[in-house]
Amino acid sequence: FVFVVPIEKEVDRKAAAKAVGEKTVDMIHVKDITKITGYVNAVERESKPVATPKGMVNELVESGVFHRALDAADDIPMTVDHIPTEIVARTADNTLQLKEDNIGLWAEAVVTEERVVCAAKEGKLKGWSFGMTNVLDAVEERTEKLPLRRIKRMALDHVTLVIDKIPAYSATSVELRAGTEEYLET
Repeated sequence: FVFVVPIEKEVDRKAAAKAVGEKTVDMIHVKDITKITGYVNAVERESKPVATPKGMVNELVESGVFHRALDAADDIPMTVDHIPTEIVARTADNTLQLKEDNIGLWAEAVVTEERVVCAAKEGKLKGWSFGMTNVLDAVEERTEKLPLRRIKRMALDHVTLVIDKIPAYSATSVELRAGTEEYLET
């Protein structure tokens, strides 16, 4: 959670923590907060070649898939480079907002983690990615091209900012502002 308090005011940190169901809250300077926005994925566009449980394919997320996944999710964390322990925002505490519009999956995050803030200010964010589970798909074989895997339904496990890796989908944008087996696919 992020609270913005005018400099001439004081905040009761115990009351603020209680209001959001936390044990404690900390104060940070507004200069240490970074807002990052952009498209995690553009729907109906092919990815670069990716390795999946079905082999090498190009993927395409169909329109409406993210919308349904967001409706079904209680909380979606935002990580760095798909590292599950590096959670820098999440939908449950409103530091991450996600929505599917006519272009794709839009994200807006308020981030205070120093590594991400520095990377953003230095222009080192390469884009976004996402992880999905419980995927319903259809694979189309194509002549002289990799098969096309159409994602028809999924559970959105997480979204991630890409700093040290390469996004699988080239149609991402990032902007800085002040069976029974379950596969995790990225």
